[in-house]
Amino acid sequence: MDLARIHPCDKWERQLLLEVHNTEHADLDRQHVVVPSQRPKEKRWNSSVVTIALLILSTLLATTVATVLAWKLQRSHYPHTVAWLPPDVPRDYVFKFQPIFGGDLNDESENAWTELIPKGKGFVHINNDRPLDPAPGLNLTLPHQRAMVAVFHQLHCLYMTRSSYFFARAGNFDDIHVEHLTHCWDYLRQTIMCAGDTTLEWIGAPPNDLGSSGWGYRHQCRDYGALYTWAEKNRLTDTKKIHT
Repeated sequence: MDLARIHPCDKWERQLLLEVHNTEHADLDRQHVVVPSQRPKEKRWNSSVVTIALLILSTLLATTVATVLAWKLQRSHYPHTVAWLPPDVPRDYVFKFQPIFGGDLNDESENAWTELIPKGKGFVHINNDRPLDPAPGLNLTLPHQRAMVAVFHQLHCLYMTRSSYFFARAGNFDDIHVEHLTHCWDYLRQTIMCAGDTTLEWIGAPPNDLGSSGWGYRHQCRDYGALYTWAEKNRLTDTKKIHT
């Protein structure tokens, strides 16, 4: 066929057919092209979200645990925050030698020891506003209780060992109550072990390396003045003495 003699309309139809043919082939080619799936990308995105969420939860958990531990630590320093229980107030105290408490039995040393004890000898009313756990000597049928604050009991026991020592030196054995002393020695032993003071008392170079006097070291204590004031305020009696 003489292409030069093709009618213009025939040329247009032929051109249209070619375009349709090319378009169909292009569509078939696109159908066979492997398009990367979007799922791996979505999975990677979901994985990132989970990771971030876990990190946030871990941070919140760690913060919560730290807060609870700090709260418990603070409560361990101030466990008694109610008025009817003895105060537990920390205080730094440097130990120093006070010879009067180790001196002979005389009016001056007796007065010094007596002043360590509040009125009532440490026996107090406990006006509890909540149930108490069972304990030796506790009568749970009573609306309110009576007790002795242990620190004053301990000081009394220490005083009894001191006075018995000087009675023995003077030959006054009838004034020594052996059963009382036996109780006090074991009571004080357990008191010291219970407190477990871990203050480090440094040992010097020879020849001063035989031990420590214990003086001059800073200790973490309870505020004895606060205990003294509380015990006097809640005292059972007005008795003011350290001995029996």
